[in-house]
Amino acid sequence: MPHGLQAAVSEPLDAEHVMSRDFVLLEGSAGDHPAAEVGARYVLVTQGGRVIGFALPGGGTDEAFRVVDPGRRWPELMRTLKAHACERLVVATGDTADSVVGVITPREVARAARDKADLMD
Repeated sequence: MPHGLQAAVSEPLDAEHVMSRDFVLLEGSAGDHPAAEVGARYVLVTQGGRVIGFALPGGGTDEAFRVVDPGRRWPELMRTLKAHACERLVVATGDTADSVVGVITPREVARAARDKADLMD
């Protein structure tokens, strides 16, 4: 395997490289901001400066998520999802909504796995 390709395949994934930056933060309840009307892939609902959940397309809020730091590595991301039986991670550098830098859902996990698999063929 060429050295350049070997480096790309063995490069560790972390939350910052897996996450989507296509999100918006909206204060209030999910009913105030239907996700389909906002224009971003993900809508994070906030109250009092903290993320309380993901707005769902049909209304309502999914509050089953965890917050991880941008440097969290792939194995830890997968263990976090499994241990907490959630499908969504908020990537943030702190505890407040304004520290959010990205979102990881099954879509981002699948994309990251697919991109690595493409390199291994």
